[in-house]
Amino acid sequence: MPELPHMLLCQPVTDIAPPRAAFLGDDVLLLAMFGSRAVTGIEGHPELIPPYGTVEVDGSAGPHRLAATRLPPSTPWDLQDSDPLDLTDELDMPSCRRLLGFLLGFCRTAFGLSVNPTFTSLCIRLARRCAHDCGGAEPVGRATPAWCLLRGAEPPAGSTLYHLSPDRIRLSEAPALSQETTLLLTEPMRAGDILLALCSKPVFWSIADVPHLPDVMQRGNTGDGPASKLRAACLQALAPRGGTAAALFREWQITTPARPRRHDSLSAPLGAALEVALPDGEGGLFLRGWLRDPLQWIVGAELRSSAGTIPIEAAQLHRVQRPDISRRFVQAAFADGEPRLGFIAHVPDPSGGLCVQPTLALRLRSGSSVEVRAPLRHLPAAQARDAVMSCVGLDQVTPSMLDGCLIPALAALHRQTLSNRAQPNVVQIGKPIPNPTVSALIPLYRTLGFLRFQIAALAADPDCARVELIYALDSPEQRAEAEHLLQGLHAMYGIPVTLLVMPGNFGYAAATNVAAAAARGSLLLLLNSDVVPARPGWLAPLRAALAVSGVGAVGPKLLFDDGSIQHAGLFFERDAEGTWFNDHYHKGMPRYWPAAQRRRRVPGVTGAALLVRRALFEKIGGICEDYIIGDYEDSDFCLRLQDADTGAGITYVPEAELFHFERRSIRLHAGYTGTLACLYNRRLHHGRWNPLMADLMASRAFRQAA
Repeated sequence: MPELPHMLLCQPVTDIAPPRAAFLGDDVLLLAMFGSRAVTGIEGHPELIPPYGTVEVDGSAGPHRLAATRLPPSTPWDLQDSDPLDLTDELDMPSCRRLLGFLLGFCRTAFGLSVNPTFTSLCIRLARRCAHDCGGAEPVGRATPAWCLLRGAEPPAGSTLYHLSPDRIRLSEAPALSQETTLLLTEPMRAGDILLALCSKPVFWSIADVPHLPDVMQRGNTGDGPASKLRAACLQALAPRGGTAAALFREWQITTPARPRRHDSLSAPLGAALEVALPDGEGGLFLRGWLRDPLQWIVGAELRSSAGTIPIEAAQLHRVQRPDISRRFVQAAFADGEPRLGFIAHVPDPSGGLCVQPTLALRLRSGSSVEVRAPLRHLPAAQARDAVMSCVGLDQVTPSMLDGCLIPALAALHRQTLSNRAQPNVVQIGKPIPNPTVSALIPLYRTLGFLRFQIAALAADPDCARVELIYALDSPEQRAEAEHLLQGLHAMYGIPVTLLVMPGNFGYAAATNVAAAAARGSLLLLLNSDVVPARPGWLAPLRAALAVSGVGAVGPKLLFDDGSIQHAGLFFERDAEGTWFNDHYHKGMPRYWPAAQRRRRVPGVTGAALLVRRALFEKIGGICEDYIIGDYEDSDFCLRLQDADTGAGITYVPEAELFHFERRSIRLHAGYTGTLACLYNRRLHHGRWNPLMADLMASRAFRQAA
């Protein structure tokens, strides 16, 4: 902020030849300063009230400054008859324009003078003196209650617009109309107001009479006529401000989609298509397409939308094989030896989610460009996530592709998927068990065939007589089938069951957490629907092991259907690229393999059967829902238990034996089988827990057992 001269508080009648001071409004003073006394510095004047500022001017009296400050209430200055405009009598035109900018830019906001009549009158008179009068401007239409269309005003590029009224001055935030250069969007104005374009050579327009304005946004303005184009231009300009205009703009694009554009001629020296442009809901776009450039014409690319343009670097286009495109162009006039014609990318959305059909522009060496546009395709978040997971073959995925493209897009879409879920429907079958100690949390997805075996085994075990059974159905389309089956099993065995019907398919973690929220027991048993106890008495050793000090969770021995070991504790190994993955101790060995018969601490246990104290489960936030469909959540849970300040360890309990007919449900999930879900989960798991897994597997006991 410019400093005031030393003589600011001196009486103008003794130090300044009048008229050299005047009130801008209320207690805000504008005064001129000349000569040797006009030196910088305000030391020694604690009574001065900030803010204050100056502007340099010139004229017949030579160079000097005009200063503005707020005076203390006790300052006895009698300037009631002074006119601030008199201070401009000796100024040249550039100085008058600088003063106008100083008044509108600094004084208006610093002293709160936007609605002061003295100040607004001064600015209007000064604008008429130093700005060029461009004549009248006419309001011709209403875009929204807050925006109207003005004809006849074309502000210079880079100018700042102000609305000047006798009772108010506003800084205009008028957006540009890209398709209508003869019209200007402005806030509503009244007859007699001034629209001022402030720049090096300011200009203004006087507002003519304001008639009843037609609504240019009315839905009837469709098609290719002038009214439709004007409506589209207004929507495009106002959409970045959000609210109704943004919703209308998206609605207009969806109901009147642009024609897709691609270049796929066999005789052309260049080919390209943008096949998919999916918004991730968090400001990014996932792109999929192909391009062939046998003559190496392409030097760059950019993504264009109605709200802006962003460059796309070559490293952002991850090239992949597209056998379908290669086969199409095998007889093309211009041969292309590039085997990877496809590409995927995750880039910022230049429109912030407003444009539903962005354009990919390929810049050529000649300076020209080739544009391709994606077809309109709207997908719910879950379907968009699954489309990204199946966009490229597993054998083509690289770590840089995962980290730079797939993981950011999938993570955002997965968060969008989870954020849209509603509460489950609760179906109570039978009278609930009073005051249960153990609550079994059992997600269900598609595979219901093991329920009769699981419930029969639980019914035959006295230890499970007071276990609360909570099934979370993650395939709600099976509600009638699941409810009918559980009703029949209750009639047969008398075991009460709570069925939670999820509003959609949200994965293992979400289903388990929903079941945990409904549970009443102090111990939570995470149990898969395809896990069946081998014999009664398996729950007691798990509870005894969990009661040992320092133990946070316990897991049993799990068996394949042929009796061999499927799980005797979980440990971590690295692949050839150094990425950690989960493995199971003694997998495939005989049921009574000696090394698998010893109760011991392990790095983790599978979530197919895991017992944990409810308080600890809630303390670490339950099962992490960041993993897609169902994989690595259980090891993540075990690692969080050991990473928490509780220092809780994990124990394997071989006395408890259950059969696990593993992965029957997940194989039925189209979003998991043959997609990137496993790679995504594994990479996410590695990135979060690499140091802790390395520390655990550095343990001699854990390493030797593996």
